[in-house]
Amino acid sequence: MIKTWAEKILTEAPPDPERRAIAMEKKRRQRNLIRFQPMTERVQNLIDMLPENERHLPRPIAFFTSGLKAKYPHRGLGHASAQEVGTALRELGWTRVRGWSKAEGGFRATWHPPAA
Repeated sequence: MIKTWAEKILTEAPPDPERRAIAMEKKRRQRNLIRFQPMTERVQNLIDMLPENERHLPRPIAFFTSGLKAKYPHRGLGHASAQEVGTALRELGWTRVRGWSKAEGGFRATWHPPAA
Protein backbone atom coordinates (compact mmCIF):
# COMPACT_ATOMS: atom_id res chain seq x y z
CA MET A 1 0.00 0.00 0.00
CA ILE A 2 1.30 3.43 -0.91
CA LYS A 3 1.47 5.90 1.97
CA THR A 4 0.66 9.56 1.66
CA TRP A 5 3.26 12.13 2.57
CA ALA A 6 1.57 12.89 5.91
CA GLU A 7 1.35 9.19 6.84
CA LYS A 8 4.99 8.71 5.98
CA ILE A 9 6.04 11.66 8.19
CA LEU A 10 3.92 10.44 11.12
CA THR A 11 5.21 6.86 10.98
CA GLU A 12 8.92 7.66 10.58
CA ALA A 13 10.96 7.58 13.74
CA PRO A 14 12.36 10.91 14.95
CA PRO A 15 16.08 11.40 14.20
CA ASP A 16 18.40 9.80 16.70
CA PRO A 17 19.86 12.59 18.89
CA GLU A 18 23.18 10.76 19.16
CA ARG A 19 23.53 10.48 15.37
CA ARG A 20 22.63 14.14 14.98
CA ALA A 21 25.23 15.14 17.60
CA ILE A 22 27.90 13.09 15.79
CA ALA A 23 27.01 14.74 12.48
CA MET A 24 27.14 18.22 14.02
CA GLU A 25 30.53 17.49 15.60
CA LYS A 26 31.88 16.25 12.25
CA LYS A 27 30.66 19.44 10.55
CA ARG A 28 32.22 21.61 13.29
CA ARG A 29 35.58 19.82 12.93
CA GLN A 30 35.56 20.28 9.16
CA ARG A 31 34.78 23.99 9.57
CA ASN A 32 37.55 24.43 12.16
CA LEU A 33 40.01 22.58 9.96
CA ILE A 34 39.56 25.32 7.37
CA ARG A 35 39.59 28.16 9.91
CA PHE A 36 42.64 27.14 11.88
CA GLN A 37 44.87 25.67 9.17
CA PRO A 38 47.45 28.28 8.10
CA MET A 39 46.82 29.81 4.69
CA THR A 40 50.30 28.81 3.48
CA GLU A 41 49.43 25.15 4.11
CA ARG A 42 46.08 25.52 2.38
CA VAL A 43 47.67 27.14 -0.69
CA GLN A 44 50.45 24.54 -0.77
CA ASN A 45 47.86 21.74 -0.62
CA LEU A 46 46.04 23.32 -3.57
CA ILE A 47 49.27 23.53 -5.56
CA ASP A 48 50.16 19.93 -4.67
CA MET A 49 46.80 18.73 -6.00
CA LEU A 50 47.64 20.07 -9.46
CA PRO A 51 49.23 17.75 -12.03
CA GLU A 52 53.03 18.04 -12.12
CA ASN A 53 53.09 19.75 -15.52
CA GLU A 54 50.69 22.49 -14.31
CA ARG A 55 52.35 23.33 -10.98
CA HIS A 56 54.88 25.68 -12.51
CA LEU A 57 52.52 27.76 -14.66
CA PRO A 58 51.80 31.41 -13.85
CA ARG A 59 48.33 31.84 -12.39
CA PRO A 60 46.01 34.78 -11.61
CA ILE A 61 45.06 35.30 -7.97
CA ALA A 62 41.48 34.32 -8.83
CA PHE A 63 42.66 30.77 -9.48
CA PHE A 64 43.78 30.44 -5.87
CA THR A 65 40.95 32.37 -4.22
CA SER A 66 38.25 30.40 -6.03
CA GLY A 67 39.95 27.10 -5.20
CA LEU A 68 40.00 27.76 -1.46
CA LYS A 69 37.04 28.12 0.88
CA ALA A 70 36.67 31.16 3.07
CA LYS A 71 37.45 30.94 6.76
CA TYR A 72 34.12 32.56 7.54
CA PRO A 73 31.79 31.88 4.57
CA HIS A 74 28.79 33.58 6.18
CA ARG A 75 30.64 36.94 6.05
CA GLY A 76 31.65 36.98 2.41
CA LEU A 77 31.36 35.33 -0.93
CA GLY A 78 32.47 31.87 0.13
CA HIS A 79 35.97 31.99 -1.31
CA ALA A 80 39.30 32.83 0.29
CA SER A 81 40.50 36.39 0.74
CA ALA A 82 42.86 37.60 -2.00
CA GLN A 83 44.95 39.43 0.60
CA GLU A 84 45.54 36.27 2.66
CA VAL A 85 46.25 34.19 -0.45
CA GLY A 86 48.71 36.79 -1.79
CA THR A 87 50.58 36.84 1.52
CA ALA A 88 50.72 33.04 1.55
CA LEU A 89 51.99 32.93 -2.04
CA ARG A 90 54.78 35.37 -1.16
CA GLU A 91 55.75 33.20 1.80
CA LEU A 92 55.91 30.21 -0.55
CA GLY A 93 58.27 32.10 -2.86
CA TRP A 94 55.82 33.10 -5.59
CA THR A 95 56.14 36.55 -7.16
CA ARG A 96 53.50 38.80 -8.69
CA VAL A 97 54.18 40.14 -12.17
CA ARG A 98 52.04 43.00 -13.43
CA GLY A 99 51.35 43.58 -17.08
CA TRP A 100 50.11 46.91 -18.38
CA SER A 101 50.43 46.31 -22.11
CA LYS A 102 47.47 47.31 -24.25
CA ALA A 103 48.13 44.24 -26.37
CA GLU A 104 47.19 42.11 -23.35
CA GLY A 105 43.92 43.95 -22.91
CA GLY A 106 44.81 46.19 -19.98
CA PHE A 107 46.09 45.46 -16.51
CA ARG A 108 46.88 41.87 -15.65
CA ALA A 109 48.65 40.46 -12.65
CA THR A 110 49.84 36.89 -12.57
CA TRP A 111 51.62 34.95 -9.85
CA HIS A 112 54.74 33.08 -10.91
CA PRO A 113 56.12 30.11 -8.96
CA PRO A 114 59.63 30.23 -7.50
CA ALA A 115 62.41 29.47 -9.95
CA ALA A 116 63.66 25.91 -9.54
